[in-house]
Amino acid sequence: MPVDPDSGGSWMGVHSNGFFLALINNYPGDQIIRDPGMRSRGLLIRDLLESGRPPLHPDIERQIRNHEYAPFFLVLLGQRLTRAWEWDGSMITTLDVPGDRPGIISSSGIEHGRITAQRKEQFQRFLGEAGGAGPQWDPKKFADFHRRTSSRRPDEAICMSRSDAHTVSISEICLDQNEALLHYYPDPPFTDPLSYGVAVQASSHPQN
Repeated sequence: MPVDPDSGGSWMGVHSNGFFLALINNYPGDQIIRDPGMRSRGLLIRDLLESGRPPLHPDIERQIRNHEYAPFFLVLLGQRLTRAWEWDGSMITTLDVPGDRPGIISSSGIEHGRITAQRKEQFQRFLGEAGGAGPQWDPKKFADFHRRTSSRRPDEAICMSRSDAHTVSISEICLDQNEALLHYYPDPPFTDPLSYGVAVQASSHPQN
């Protein structure tokens, strides 16, 4: 997993047992919670990966009881396995995510509700569900989608830009039965990746 040099945690990681975790910040009610006493959310990824098995809802609840975290979204992907959770600072909720088709989870430090709704609309148009044929599962088209900018509303773009913040990197995970590949693009225009691979073992952990 890539490591944050400040906290020692990460926003994503893959285990050799064949599952992948990713975390993004959550801003419920358009509030940004910055409390230096809170534990880094990236350490949650590290701890869950160290367990060696895909986390279940009680595992997330136990982490939240034992540590204080700012709000987040957590996504788990594995072989025949898709789960996601939202922590809003007071309640942990299991999200309804499709396991058989693409989905999107997004966040924004400004106007979280409006901008994430806009991005979901962009994603639906991208898939062609609003009319026309969608790209299905073409990896290149999905990669291009995550690099989309907007001169009219750069704050709403998938690859966003504001006066106080902008997209600084893109991370891609390719996970199959034998190998997990991480492609990390650290700088715009996100064309030259740093790539890492790990062999995946067959997992005997429960899938529900």
